[in-house]
Amino acid sequence: MILSLLIVLAVQSFGVKGAHDIIMEDAVCSVFSKEYLTEPDLYVTTDNHVYVNFSIIKTFPVGTQSHFQITGATLGEYVMDFGVDVITDFCEVIREPVIVGPVANKIGFFKTDCPPSPGVYGNENIEIPMDHLPDRLVPNKYRLTWELLHKTEKLFGALEIIIEDIVYPVFNKEYLIEPDVYVNADNQVFINFTIVKSLPIETQSSFELLGASLGEYVIHTGIEQQMGLCEMIDEPVIVGPLLQMVGFRKFDCPPPPVSSIYSFSYANICLNGIYKKENIEIPMELMPDEMTPNKYLISWELMYKEEKLLVVMIYINIH
Repeated sequence: MILSLLIVLAVQSFGVKGAHDIIMEDAVCSVFSKEYLTEPDLYVTTDNHVYVNFSIIKTFPVGTQSHFQITGATLGEYVMDFGVDVITDFCEVIREPVIVGPVANKIGFFKTDCPPSPGVYGNENIEIPMDHLPDRLVPNKYRLTWELLHKTEKLFGALEIIIEDIVYPVFNKEYLIEPDVYVNADNQVFINFTIVKSLPIETQSSFELLGASLGEYVIHTGIEQQMGLCEMIDEPVIVGPLLQMVGFRKFDCPPPPVSSIYSFSYANICLNGIYKKENIEIPMELMPDEMTPNKYLISWELMYKEEKLLVVMIYINIH
């Protein structure tokens, strides 16, 4: 992704019956590509306008795409689809006459110079008139997302993960000492547990990523895996790296008991089997490219036959 801009606004009723007004509430740049851009300066001014300023330091690739979406809020989550979700060629969208084109023109993007040349771009008085928005928008809060993408890379509008909570609703006292888990002030996870009895060789590991809708984690992202624990350690994308952070190793699986303390960390391997470092982050690059801003639940389980040995749930917010 080259760039991603998020604008949060409120549509409110006023005066004349049926009339609405727009209040700009926030504007953020969630992603930008340092290869192509300087870090954008973006905020809402006191007179209800958006200020944006950035420099292009390398010409965008031919084939850069523009993605524009409007989502409405419900129960604090931006999950209501209003049918405005458009991906098109960036140089074509500059001519779009309703929302994206006029905003792109105000920033300094024009059809006569596209892809735009390196230079300074921006505007301090960007507004979004109500008559430019779909008629079906009712008083509510909305999020406008505009992204510039090249293939799977976001050039503008990078996403960030905020870890909100971590819990362990299940642990088996026959095999484990009660885990110690928390999220620290630096947005990092700590989890520590001791294995007191060797896990069965047939232990299964299950991993699932669910998105939030109406306050419930019910959106299937397609990220769902279940296999033998010792096999999953070698999974290269998400689960394997996380298991290795915990301290699990393929050459020592099932993991041994008693003196071994397993921590959700970049493990420092010691002779006494202690793995410990309390600064675990979940990098955005571990997440699938199609992840959109939302709240998500990462669920990881260890199971033997029908019995759950350990369940860890991590709640994250991608924005």
